Amino acid sequence: DHPFIIIAKLFQKKNHLNLIFDQVTIDHSNNRVFRDKSSKRCHKTDGIIFAPNDPYKPGTVHNLFKWKYLDKQSVDFLIKVSEHGNPNTRASVFCVLGPDRQILECKSAIMSEIDWNTYERDVSENPDLGTHIVECTYDPWAGVWKYHGLRPDKALPNALKVLLDTMEVIAENITEDELEYRCKMIPAEDDWKKRVSSSTGRIHRNLVKGSSSR
Repeated sequence: DHPFIIIAKLFQKKNHLNLIFDQVTIDHSNNRVFRDKSSKRCHKTDGIIFAPNDPYKPGTVHNLFKWKYLDKQSVDFLIKVSEHGNPNTRASVFCVLGPDRQILECKSAIMSEIDWNTYERDVSENPDLGTHIVECTYDPWAGVWKYHGLRPDKALPNALKVLLDTMEVIAENITEDELEYRCKMIPAEDDWKKRVSSSTGRIHRNLVKGSSSR
């Protein structure tokens, strides 16, 4: 008889992040799903929120930190299709919102063939959209933006600051392993960088050794 149920969140100390990650699985649609042991809490997840252990205060909390999986770091662009040249070249550009809310052209819209086809299908199914705001994530391994869908609920793209902040986070590339390891350390004992450098050097030497022995 109740329209909805409110269930309190479970909080873990930051040095017990593994207890959270261990309860995240991938479903049939390739979404990450958090499910606690009681199964009362089951929902899609795109990351973790670090909250201070302070009494509740209304308003904006400036000392919250949200970590998101790299493939969930998205930007909402406006796609502007060029009116010049051969339309089959798909000469389009990604645009963001600049100072005074003007549209800034950033760079060529580089997506995979599959994503372009999906985008064009979505546009054909939404002919009444005046502007095409698209949600994209960046794939640093392939060097392309991955299209996730149109945003018909938005008339404007993200601001330039959002794009720069997102690219900064992607460049930092804080992984689950790094997060778990460093959250257990005090700053004076944090040797993550040294461990990564050592591991990278070891992998490189093994690869070189493997190549030379063939």
